[in-house]
Amino acid sequence: MRRRATGRMTVNSDVDVLYVLRDGVHLGWAINGLSDELERVLGRPVDLVYAA
Repeated sequence: MRRRATGRMTVNSDVDVLYVLRDGVHLGWAINGLSDELERVLGRPVDLVYAA
């Protein structure tokens, strides 16, 4: 379930990361590794959001 951004950060907040790919670039399953790595580094859940 996607939650709507409220603009308020709490101790339970996740991090939303908006990303854009160049034409012809596809991440495939690598996007899962990127999400996992960002969560490890940031210490909180990360939602990767593709900007179409």
